[in-house]
Amino acid sequence: MMSKTVSGVVSSGGQQISGTGYTVFHVKTGHYKVTFSAAFTALPAVVTTLRNVDTARCGAYVYEATPSGFNLATGDGQGSPGDAEFAFVAVG
Repeated sequence: MMSKTVSGVVSSGGQQISGTGYTVFHVKTGHYKVTFSAAFTALPAVVTTLRNVDTARCGAYVYEATPSGFNLATGDGQGSPGDAEFAFVAVG
């Protein structure tokens, strides 16, 4: 069985830097909505990482994942939402 992969890099302001097969919306500070151009047939595995942050204490996590996309929250390392550049890969 062949798997599908969508990956990309998104700026802290919510602009698509690289990748295809998705759109992104910067919902509010520290929150992004990624929508796949074509939905997966089942829930994909989504992995993210922050890029170009100045502290290892910053974090990112995926929530509300569906075959059509996912929401991502990023933090500033002090326990508050904070905008950050991130990369992701979704496989399913």
